[in-house]
Amino acid sequence: MKTAKLFSLISLLIIVCLFFYSCQETPQKQAVIKKGDNELESTIEESINAPGQKYEAPLEWNETPTKDDDFIININAKVTMPDVLKFPVIIISPQDINQEQANQFIKYFFKESSIYKQRPEGLVTQEDVLQQIQVLLKFFEDMKEKDPVEYEKVAKNLDQDIANLKSSMKDLPPSYEPEPTDTSFSSPNISVSTESNISNDLKVIDINAYFGDEIPASIYIVKNNTNKMNSYNYSSFKTRAGIPCLYNISDLSHPIGLTITYEQAEENAYKLLEDLGIQGMKLNAAAFTPTTGDTTVYTTKSAVEINPYYFTLYFTRTFDGIEWTYTNPYYNQSEVSPQYAEPWKDEFIQVMVDDSDVVSFQWISPINIVGNLSDNSTLLPFNDIMQEFIQHMQTSNAYALNDRIIKREFTINEIRFGYAKIARQDNPNQYLLVPAWDFFGTCKDTMAANISDPNYDKDNASIENNFRQSFMTINAIDGSAINRNLGY
Repeated sequence: MKTAKLFSLISLLIIVCLFFYSCQETPQKQAVIKKGDNELESTIEESINAPGQKYEAPLEWNETPTKDDDFIININAKVTMPDVLKFPVIIISPQDINQEQANQFIKYFFKESSIYKQRPEGLVTQEDVLQQIQVLLKFFEDMKEKDPVEYEKVAKNLDQDIANLKSSMKDLPPSYEPEPTDTSFSSPNISVSTESNISNDLKVIDINAYFGDEIPASIYIVKNNTNKMNSYNYSSFKTRAGIPCLYNISDLSHPIGLTITYEQAEENAYKLLEDLGIQGMKLNAAAFTPTTGDTTVYTTKSAVEINPYYFTLYFTRTFDGIEWTYTNPYYNQSEVSPQYAEPWKDEFIQVMVDDSDVVSFQWISPINIVGNLSDNSTLLPFNDIMQEFIQHMQTSNAYALNDRIIKREFTINEIRFGYAKIARQDNPNQYLLVPAWDFFGTCKDTMAANISDPNYDKDNASIENNFRQSFMTINAIDGSAINRNLGY
């Protein structure tokens, strides 16, 4: 435990994060949902022979529909609507991952490299400590040359820190030797509670390959047919400081320190999907993702410059010109009780690219396309959609204001048409992709005077401005609100 704490302390000295991100105030939010039922499917089937015609939607919408001083919705949004004549409703089911598919995925990324088990989590060896001491010395050597004044401030305890590190080595194993393994699925070494969303049929492939970088390349493939938690994951971030942060920046004009252009990154990502034989996917969203470390990484020999950002691209299915909208839902899955939470996440592919090529690939919840419930569906007029949106927003935020949050203000900057996934009442192994409208933007909560936080702005407000955060999803067929976490 002491060693782990000491390593954490030294990591803080060595790695300075470019950005500071913290969770905003999480108010009590009440989801507004209408569970998918036979009534909706009947409505869909009634319009099965609806004639194809262009949907009338404006290019933008500007409105401030709320009158209250403490609850405001500002709509100043572009409206994204595909140029299509028909609006099918698609039946989908989870796609199993078999051993042959897993082997093909591993073969593509690891080629003929030797394959090893993942290093045990938390394992620290004498070799690690000696390397950390060398890194620490190089860090302070570089600081002494560049900023002698700062060096004098922070280096006072350097000798004692190194002595403590050396002292910690006596109870540690000398080194770690990677253990060869195969590519078979196996049960992970975790305990499974009866209330969790993880079932006993969970199988994984969790392997490494070493390409001479500070950290190995990793592949993690998950199959869990009971709870539909299947995914493919590959990463090769090369350095610990190169591991990405957990948030994105939507402004693609942000200074990035990359020589590769966005267009080249997109081309590389599409080429990867083609090489993997993945069809029917289209780029739906793109962002920058910063790394967790400074642009300078200290090794045992020198300071190595790394890129501070990755291009992150999100691909979703497209059906007859209509894309499955990628969203970061307003309600976190953690806020939903496990017995009610829908474990089958929306399908998407995330590709991260830097100057060295693709450094990360994730394919979450791959699907099978069962067929169409309807080749076309009748949609509510856009004016009706906007009325439903306002009503649902008012209802879902009716109890948001309290002795902590004294004002809430939404600003909607994009209204996007696409597909959303909802459960079928009579078939737990199938879902419907229905036409829907998503409302993206920001949320500003002004806090009471006695509530303070260094992350609040000058108005003592917490601002949610997350990448692709949808504050409401409205079913375009019947106007009901869809909770993307629950699946209905």
